[in-house]
Amino acid sequence: LFRSTKELEFRGREGNAHANIAKLEEGEVPILLWRISAEDEKRLDVYEGYPTYYDKELMEVEVEGKQYEAMLYRMQPGYERNLPALSYYQTIESGYQMLGFPEEFLQKAVLKAAEEQETEAVCEQQLE
Repeated sequence: LFRSTKELEFRGREGNAHANIAKLEEGEVPILLWRISAEDEKRLDVYEGYPTYYDKELMEVEVEGKQYEAMLYRMQPGYERNLPALSYYQTIESGYQMLGFPEEFLQKAVLKAAEEQETEAVCEQQLE
């Protein structure tokens, strides 16, 4: 479990939002570190929509007392918090279960997206 000023969230189009790691004053998010080649990174860049949809960021992480520099994809600004597609959510949920990550991080991200959408819907109704 990586404790930092980060939080899992879903951003993107309604019903098709994708995972993002948000910066916060305080928070935590579980992460999995992979060692990848330059060729792997090029393939991931295409898959993740870099640099249009996601940008890349370097961060320091500590694992078993050792410091590592890790790269993560962070969503570009301008995408609203929204709900992911069910199949996308289930894929991430399956990964969390397989890795033994606490699922409350995933559930919290979905609840925040749902709350934000509900608030927007109420505001739109009041404006009509």
